[in-house]
Amino acid sequence: MRLAAVVAALTLFCTGCTDGNWLDQTRLSFHADGIDTALASEDRTNSALRDMASRGHEVLAVLDIATPGFDGHRAAYSPDNGVSWQPVLFDGQADPAMVLYNLPAVRDGQWLLLGYRNGQVFAFTSSNGTDFSLQPEPILDTTATRLNAAVGTAHGWLLATTPDRESDGTAMTLYQSRDGSAWTARDGTAAGLPRAHGTFHPLSMAAGPAAVLLVGQEVNPSRPPFSRAFSSTDGGNSWQDASPDASGIGV
Repeated sequence: MRLAAVVAALTLFCTGCTDGNWLDQTRLSFHADGIDTALASEDRTNSALRDMASRGHEVLAVLDIATPGFDGHRAAYSPDNGVSWQPVLFDGQADPAMVLYNLPAVRDGQWLLLGYRNGQVFAFTSSNGTDFSLQPEPILDTTATRLNAAVGTAHGWLLATTPDRESDGTAMTLYQSRDGSAWTARDGTAAGLPRAHGTFHPLSMAAGPAAVLLVGQEVNPSRPPFSRAFSSTDGGNSWQDASPDASGIGV
């Protein structure tokens, strides 16, 4: 029942897109103006809250900041469900010195932010949500690769990537790490996930107490798009189809 509820929630999450990208980006923009904290003391007319991750009352937010003195990404942490906020520091600095992905993630005892610089993806990790440290070794090279989703599990961290359409690759690649410092690549297609260059577009992952769920859309030219979901109980080593019944769609 719990897995079915997660599938239903993520299915609703997917209804705004048909090709792996949101058609109406404005519906998902949360502007940071008006937050009664020190972070709102600057003119942030063109700034936005990109994404959030939460654990209990704690919230980690990725911000897109556009001010006269800074144009880039920062992050903020709230210990009380967004009532108060404080800037996240990256090795002591507010500026991460790279682009931040809209994929903040959390698991027991650790937070994760992912950054992009010079064609490579890096991990920032933190034990308290405010002080992040850059892991020096890159996770992956983004040449012909797209980072789709990130999630924290009881086994560690899990990233899902797909090859760009212009590349010759067809397999989804999963990256796994126990603590964010060292990462191992795994062929997701061989582990039970669909081929990435078929009609399946992975969109997001979510972790529950006993399983990880990866959800995406099947976009087949012969019928309307429908959602598919795959679950893993071993941290992403193997996957089983947990898709809702779509047999009547497009009939």
